[in-house]
Amino acid sequence: MANLFDSCSLIVISDTERLLNIAKCCKNDLKNKMGITSVILRELRGHAQTDNTPTEDYYALQNYIELYIQSKDIDFLNIESNPEYYKSYIDIRKKFYGWMINKKYFEQLKSKGKIDPSLNFNDMRKQYQKVDAGECSLLSIAVLNPTNSIIVSEDSGRSHYLPSQNIFDIFKRKGIEILTYEKWLEKHQLSKL
Repeated sequence: MANLFDSCSLIVISDTERLLNIAKCCKNDLKNKMGITSVILRELRGHAQTDNTPTEDYYALQNYIELYIQSKDIDFLNIESNPEYYKSYIDIRKKFYGWMINKKYFEQLKSKGKIDPSLNFNDMRKQYQKVDAGECSLLSIAVLNPTNSIIVSEDSGRSHYLPSQNIFDIFKRKGIEILTYEKWLEKHQLSKL
């Protein structure tokens, strides 16, 4: 079973020793490595430049993740270089976030009151590449093998731009398991790592 970790869960874990313990536990005890996508790694780099958490904490986390990827303790899942992952990722992005780059659909949602009337199409279009991209990257892998994947995320799955849409609920109905870090620990009967 692939253990796919979202950036928000990695930030919750944050401690580099705990990260290594989780990676080793996945690899040795659960027999399925911890997985991190190329999109998640980019998100962590972005957080390091924009979040209020001390930058050195994010850089340390990134550096250790990259070290654990090199040592094969963490699986690096490159969305862009794997045609199957990439197609799945693009399909999910278009289906659930296409409204951000389709002006006609954007205006329809706005006129029906489904999105905030103060939102600007050009601003949304610029944000399209970033909004919920990490979650979509995890889903793009899990949807290819739903019974063999667990997504670990602290995110609710709800887009704050389109609150009526909860992407995690949609994919849970398709058989994909999505758990918070605490629930993931409980599922595997692990004490706090």
